[in-house]
Amino acid sequence: GIPFDSKDRTWDDPILMGGGPCSFSPEPIAKFFDLFYMGEGETEKAGSHLSFLTLVLLMLGIVMTGVSLIFTEPLLRLMGSTDQLMPYTKVYGLCTIAAVIPMSFKLYMEHLVRVDGNASLSMTMSLVGLAANIVLDALLTIVFPLGILGAGLGTLTSILVSASMGIFYF
Repeated sequence: GIPFDSKDRTWDDPILMGGGPCSFSPEPIAKFFDLFYMGEGETEKAGSHLSFLTLVLLMLGIVMTGVSLIFTEPLLRLMGSTDQLMPYTKVYGLCTIAAVIPMSFKLYMEHLVRVDGNASLSMTMSLVGLAANIVLDALLTIVFPLGILGAGLGTLTSILVSASMGIFYF
């Protein structure tokens, strides 16, 4: 038989090539293959798939946002909010619901940038979002005492900043 791990194969063994959907992010299975065909030259097909995935992501984000807005209070209760906490959790929850689509695109863009070969920008996007969230939370809850609303707006804004970096990259 053919050795399972590529490092155990010799010149007498066949070359195992991977491709297709697995080649989108091949690192987890790379040790089993000798090479990957990643679809170079199929830019029109790749653009079509990217457009479709982007549209599906947007539609799912709209549905998730709508369902979350309709069922905000029951969802917050399911996550442990009490009558006493509800005024606070509702404010922050609505900011979080407003961030569903931007957060989806932030994560999507971080992955696409990484797959495009720019892992350092992908990490930078994540770190800029983190730093912006810390700074904005302090600014909007301490300097401008907006309380829970300030924390929610800080989170939403930091997600928008991070997602924008990925959108401008492409």
